[in-house]
Amino acid sequence: MNESKNLDILTSVLGQPQKPHNPIDRNGNAYFHCPFCNHKNKKLTVNLTKGLWNCFVCEMRGRSLSRLMIKLGRHAEAKLFGTRKSYDLDNLFGDRKVEQEIVSVDLPKSYNPIFNNMNKVFYRPAIDYLQKRGIETDDFLRYDIHYNIIEQRVLFPSYDEVENLNYYVSRSIRPDEKMKYKNATVAKKNVIFNEHLIDWSKELFLVEGVFDAIISRKNAVPILGSSINEGFKLFRKVIKNKTDIVLALDADARKKTLSIADKFSSYDINVRFIDWVANENRDIAEMGSDEFDKIAASGALRNVEFKDQIKERLFS
Repeated sequence: MNESKNLDILTSVLGQPQKPHNPIDRNGNAYFHCPFCNHKNKKLTVNLTKGLWNCFVCEMRGRSLSRLMIKLGRHAEAKLFGTRKSYDLDNLFGDRKVEQEIVSVDLPKSYNPIFNNMNKVFYRPAIDYLQKRGIETDDFLRYDIHYNIIEQRVLFPSYDEVENLNYYVSRSIRPDEKMKYKNATVAKKNVIFNEHLIDWSKELFLVEGVFDAIISRKNAVPILGSSINEGFKLFRKVIKNKTDIVLALDADARKKTLSIADKFSSYDINVRFIDWVANENRDIAEMGSDEFDKIAASGALRNVEFKDQIKERLFS
C-alpha cells in the first residue's frame, strides 16, 4: 500500500493531518492529533512509509498501522494494513534515522489467528477448549491467540513494549498429549510477556502462567514459572518503574513467593501477596476470574511481614 492510500485511511480515522495540502515531510512522516492523550497540538507522528507511530506527549507508540487501528477499535481499517518490517523507533523519530535490525522470534508454521476464523468449523475445537477455560471472545483478538489445526495446538504470542514478537507459549488441546506445552526457545529471563499490555503505573500482579494472567482480569504478567530474580528483565523493569506488585503464584509456591517478596522489598518495592487458604490446590485459571477477584479483594491479599518469613524458615 502506498503513502497516499495510507494517508487517506489515517485521515478518515484521525482527522486532518498537519499541513493538509503538504502533509508528508521529507522523512515520510505525517502529524495528527493523538487519540490517546488528546493533546491540543498534533503530536502523533506517523511514518507513512514504514507504518510506525509515536506520540511525544503520552509516549504511545507502535510498529504497525494495523495495531494502531486495533487499539482504536477500528478493526475494518486494521485489515487494510499489512505487516511491516521492524525498525528502531527511538532513532526513527529522533535525531538519527537509522534502520536497526531487531532480534525477534518467528511463529511456528501453520498457526493462524483464531479471531479471523471464528466461524470456521475446523477452529471450533480450539474455541470450545479456550472458552471452557474462561477465554472470552474479545480475548482472541486482544491476545492474538493462534491455532494449528493439524497439531491441535493453541498458541499465545508475546509482544514487547513496541509490539515485536519476543516469545510464544503453545498448548495442546488433546487430552492424551504427553508434551502439553511447546514454547519458544528463548531464555525466559529475557522476556516480559506481552509487555505492550502492561501499565507500569498501576499495581502489577505477578502470576505463573499465561492462562493465569488472562483469567485474572488484572494488570498482570506471567513470569512463566515460579521464580524470578535480579537476572530477569521483568524484575529490573519493576525496579526501574517502582511498580507496586502483588505476588499471585500458585498456592504450593508459598516459600518461593516469600523469597521473591524479600528480593523486591530489598529494592524498596511495595509488595503484597495472595495468602491462599491451606487446602487451596487450584491456580487462578482453574478458579476463574470472579472467584479470584473476590479473593484478591479480601483479607487474603496482604503485605508481607517479617513473621511470615521467619515462620517459613522454621517450618518449611
